[in-house]
Amino acid sequence: MRCNKSLVLFVFAACVALCGATCHLNADASQFLSLLNLKSGFAVVADNPEFALDIARRPGWEILALLDDGNSVLPLRLKSGDMLNKSLYAEKLQGLLVADHYADLLIIQNPSRVKPEEAVRALTPGGILFARGADPDWLSRTSAKPLRNAPQGWLAATKPLPEGMDSWSHWFHLGDNNPVSSDTVFRWPAYVQWTALPWRSPQPTISVVGGGVAYSIMGSAYANPVDQKNLEPDELQVSARNAFSGHLYWTHPIKEYQPVGRSAYVAEENCFYLLDDDRILLLDPKTGRTCGRK
Repeated sequence: MRCNKSLVLFVFAACVALCGATCHLNADASQFLSLLNLKSGFAVVADNPEFALDIARRPGWEILALLDDGNSVLPLRLKSGDMLNKSLYAEKLQGLLVADHYADLLIIQNPSRVKPEEAVRALTPGGILFARGADPDWLSRTSAKPLRNAPQGWLAATKPLPEGMDSWSHWFHLGDNNPVSSDTVFRWPAYVQWTALPWRSPQPTISVVGGGVAYSIMGSAYANPVDQKNLEPDELQVSARNAFSGHLYWTHPIKEYQPVGRSAYVAEENCFYLLDDDRILLLDPKTGRTCGRK
């Protein structure tokens, strides 16, 4: 039997190309997390249970897995074991089931099952959305901005901060100590976006906000510099949370004599400045890593 070498080569090349495309389309969760500058966060994963399980196993991550096939929800819950309702939640896909601006990471396996406006609504400013096989025009009527370096076959986009939203970078708003905000987003009636434990906090405590991250700096009027055993859980530390969801990104200790009731802390979009003895630490807003000293 004679074999057409050209045909064989063509079929082989086509199989290799198809395999490569499939591998890229089925990229593992690490490729998505590598584009996020986060050690922890909240993710919504639509119709990809393996991704949901993979991310949920990583410390600091909470996952809401949404499945279009309602019959697949219970098997995923059973497969999640001890992670169920701790780091992984599984529900039927009926909208994205989270508050506005809530998800740090959003992975959509089938964009035809999720409206682009709903996807952007759920994404937190600065978070990243991935939609498999979606055309860039899928997001054209939203505020989302396309990103490069997405896994092949996926659309990646991020969401900017709401237009007109002001920061509160210093103890008294800005460096000029004028406590009048220029914010045009906040409107009455006000409502609670999120709550977080503990329900109490030590004193003195101040908060500053910048780049979508809320920092709480908690001192101690009662701290004994010799015996620290009776401190409250959040005493003498900075905690950084997603200002829209309340998810805890990181904490950093401060010294017992650290001044809290003054502008010893500044929150900018890309850096948090912390007074530490006779120097200033520059911390990454999303990870808490020290990225410089002054």
